[in-house]
Amino acid sequence: MKPISEWIEDDLFNVIPSTEFSNLEIKGSEFIDFKLQGESNLKTGDVSKAISAMANSGGGIIVCGMTKGDHSNYIIDRGGIDTQLKANGTKEWLENYLPNLVTPTLNKLDIQQITRNNEISLIESGKAVYVIEIPDSENAPHQALDNRYYGRIASSSKPLEHQWIMDILGRRKYPDLEISFNYAFINPDDPNHCRRDGIQPVLRVKIKNKGRVYANYVNCILYIPAYLIEFIDIKDEQKSNTIEIDTIKYHRLTRENVFDEQFSPIGEIIGRAPGRYVPILPGTTHSYVQNLSSRFNQYKFSFLKDSPYLKYELYADNAPCKSGKVVLRDIKLVDLNENNW
Repeated sequence: MKPISEWIEDDLFNVIPSTEFSNLEIKGSEFIDFKLQGESNLKTGDVSKAISAMANSGGGIIVCGMTKGDHSNYIIDRGGIDTQLKANGTKEWLENYLPNLVTPTLNKLDIQQITRNNEISLIESGKAVYVIEIPDSENAPHQALDNRYYGRIASSSKPLEHQWIMDILGRRKYPDLEISFNYAFINPDDPNHCRRDGIQPVLRVKIKNKGRVYANYVNCILYIPAYLIEFIDIKDEQKSNTIEIDTIKYHRLTRENVFDEQFSPIGEIIGRAPGRYVPILPGTTHSYVQNLSSRFNQYKFSFLKDSPYLKYELYADNAPCKSGKVVLRDIKLVDLNENNW
């Protein structure tokens, strides 16, 4: 989805899908045009709930001035919203008004005012559709005017339970790590990874810090089917053991975010060994490779038949453990060449 600063009227129909979802909400003109509600039915509280929900759920977009038509497609509601709801203009009023409908106040909010731009426009003269973009807030959770916290669940704004609020607080307190895997084949001339003759298969592990807090001490534990690991590699691991899961033997392999690089006289890396901790800063990625069996190609048939999986546990400082599993056949192969499958 392109930046809302570039939206024009056509984008209201071409960019917006036919249904709402977790980071998109469509509202009619009365949502912010209080004159349409009647003095006894002001919906300031509803606006506050919507702002709270988006800010607490990773951010999103609220489109004001559209509604469902006869064929379940979105149409311009009442020709749009008056661009002069307040003396200083509706856009400027909203920019000052909306951030203060939650506690703590939003630090950032963007609004695009889409007005009539040609003779066949569905937006009436003097009116507009307002696209409000609420970013993922660094100060979440945000409380609405009714003293409750809201979040986007599917296409609805719902009050948040205690655990959800604690998870949101954790965004500011803990690193938020994401792990991904790829198969690759390493050139035997690369001294950093290979200890065997010939092109060797490896599992490339990437750990990305998606949060705002850097990860100082990271511990990644992988459970890999034993037949995929060469015995020599297991001996070289500082920490490993074998366990049985669902009748399949797995090696438990542990790695930390440490390395010690050795350089040649001309500055080339000629080797790495465990050494100092290297913090994973927000937005950066730490990666390493785990050597796999030289008979890796032979096991692709087992992947299709038995659907074995790789299990992982990821620890970072005092953050709760992240764990999961990935079916081996779903892991993609990168750096394709004639020796790969």
